[in-house]
Amino acid sequence: MTLAHSHASSKSSDSPQVEQSALERSPQARRLSQDSSGDETAVDPVKLLVSELHSLERLIVRSMSSAGRLVVAAAEAQTHQRLSATAGVEIYNHISGSQTFLAESLAEISLAHRRLEAIGRKLGYDVTAFGESKPM
Repeated sequence: MTLAHSHASSKSSDSPQVEQSALERSPQARRLSQDSSGDETAVDPVKLLVSELHSLERLIVRSMSSAGRLVVAAAEAQTHQRLSATAGVEIYNHISGSQTFLAESLAEISLAHRRLEAIGRKLGYDVTAFGESKPM
């Protein structure tokens, strides 16, 4: 979801923008930012919300990928040590459980994403879906 409020003026900058999570910034930086002229300005909470939503979605997808690699690594370690199938079954079950949890988390954040889009439209924001038809 990308939001641009129709009533807000936007400032352009020639310098590239680096996305940074609010969790990576200090409390002071969360409240204040600097525009291209160096003046301190309030951080737009809507832009911060959208940024954090996208960040969480990407984090969940990366975590799902990592869990998949963990299964492969566990299978390779089991084969390398010539362990029986029953030796790794509990580990596979736990990894599988975490993958299920991540998939459910992604489904929930997707629902939140859709709800925020609906709210954004009602508040007069120009909302562009960041969904299944667009790559992350």
